This record gives sequence, structure tokens and C-alpha cells, in this order.
Amino acid sequence: MKPRIAILTVGGIGSGYFSQGVPVLMELVEHLKHNYKLSVYSLTAPNKDFKPQGFRLQAVPLSYRVSFWIRACWFFILFIKDLFFHKPQLIHAFWGYPCGVLAVLLKKVFRIPVIIHLQGGDSVGIPEIGYGIFQKNDRKAKIIKWAYKQANHLICLSNFQKNTLKQNIFTQEPFIIPYGIDTNIFVALNIEKNISNSLKIIHVADLNPVKNQNMLLLAFQEILKHIPEASLTVIGLDTLEGKIQNLAKDLGVNKYIHFLGILPRKEIVEHLQKAHILLHTSFYEAQAVVVAEAMACKTIVCGSNVGLIADLNPLYTQ
Repeated sequence: MKPRIAILTVGGIGSGYFSQGVPVLMELVEHLKHNYKLSVYSLTAPNKDFKPQGFRLQAVPLSYRVSFWIRACWFFILFIKDLFFHKPQLIHAFWGYPCGVLAVLLKKVFRIPVIIHLQGGDSVGIPEIGYGIFQKNDRKAKIIKWAYKQANHLICLSNFQKNTLKQNIFTQEPFIIPYGIDTNIFVALNIEKNISNSLKIIHVADLNPVKNQNMLLLAFQEILKHIPEASLTVIGLDTLEGKIQNLAKDLGVNKYIHFLGILPRKEIVEHLQKAHILLHTSFYEAQAVVVAEAMACKTIVCGSNVGLIADLNPLYTQ
């Protein structure tokens, strides 16, 4: 009899473009289903054409635009209805808020142990861009501190994230478990990357404030002064309504940049394999899985001292 685990998530399973969801979360579920009886509870519905294989998926059939509390009530109904036949021995919540809070509430009522798997904004507060749960005088921060202290275990994705968390809350020592990558997919091409003619730079991240693409373009502008043949490929969803593209025009570097938007995973791998350098300029990262993906493709990584890059930096105090 396989142990029963309930996974709580905001979304990321069979959703989004190409139904690839959050790829690392999808891969983790695919891995766990072989050894555990999985019930995945999602606060947002997957795409209509997505069919889970080897695990149960119970999703709130409402858009994320619907009030969170309405979706939370629907989630509790789904979970309670499952208790007789599918009561889990462990609740594994992804994202401290809101899923970690919901998981702790279930723990209090049904005495089920809880692990909270912290993601990007779950351990930080950057008021300049309104990023992260630990914003000053935010009631969510008080709620999340309570939830973290009530959880049986916390998981961080990097030592950098753990140290950031400790700056905001004194709690139990978290486990450090970075996301892995599929090295059957992310592999290096058997070719020599010659940069004598041109330098191919790639950036893989959604266009949003925390990824700090302003710095990306300024850095690329400086690179062009020394390597006029350089090019930059940017892959990711544009949430800034063209602001980064307009900045590229203002800086005079737009003709050297290819904004490709969202691509299927296979195509992202191909771009990483052909690039010489991954340039990653985030204000903050809990891990930055793309760093590991690039290194697996034998692509040089350069970026701000956060997340996995900080952990790999021998000068960073762990």
C-alpha cells in the first residue's frame, strides 16, 4: 500500500501555455506518483485538454480572477469530501501563501502533518517593487509567520532563500532541497561554441519587476560597446505590456534583441544549447531553475548574486 500524500498548490499543474504548467512542479508530481498515492488539490483549474496520469487532480473550477476566499471555500469542500476514501498521511503545500496557510488550517482540524515548500516570494519582502510576502505592516506577513511556525517542516530551495527567510522570521531550521532538472532533456550539444564571430546571450524569465530586465538591457548595452556582434534572446511572458521593449528602443539596442515570448519547453532547451551565456539579472530568486538548466547545456551563467547563483558563489556566506 503506497503512502498517501496530498499536494496543495495555487496552480501549475496542466495549466498555462502548452499545458506545461510550472514544469518543475509537473516533473516532481510525475516523479512522486511512482512511490506515493498522490491527490493534488489546485486552487485554479487546469486546461480543459489536460488529463492527469497516475495521480488524482482535484481542482477548483474557477478562474484565479474569482475571489480567493470563494476559491478557498471550494477547496475545503473538495478536500473534506475526499477524507473518507483518500485521507492523506501528509499534506505537502507549495507556496507559503496561500497554500501553506490553508494546509496548516487543515492540520489543526484533522491532525495531518504539514510540509510547506517555500517558493519565490515566500521568504522575502522587497517594498520598492511590492514583491514578496513580508511587506511592512502587511497582515499577510503576520498570518504567514504563524503558519510557518505551525508547520511540521519547511523546505527552502537554496541556502540564499533560507538566509533571507531568517532575516524576516525566526523559525525552525528549514530543509534545503533545490529543484532538480531532467538531464535527459537538458543536455549539451556535441559542438564547439565558437564566439569569434558573435556572442549569443540568452535570458529566460517572464518580463516582470522582480526579474529586473531594466538591468538586463543596461548590461547588454555595455556588452555591445565591446562586442558589437553580440545578440540577446529573451524568452518569457511579457507582464509589463511592452515596457521592456520600449526601453530597448530608447537605449538603441532593440535591433540586437529577439523577444520570443513564451515557448514550449523543447524550444527553450534548443535556445539554451546554442547560447554562449545565460544572463540573469533578478532582484531576488529562491533558486532560479534556469541556472541549472543552462549549466546542464554547458552554457556559461552570469547574473546577480541571488538564489542558486549565490549558493554557487564561493564568496557568498552560507
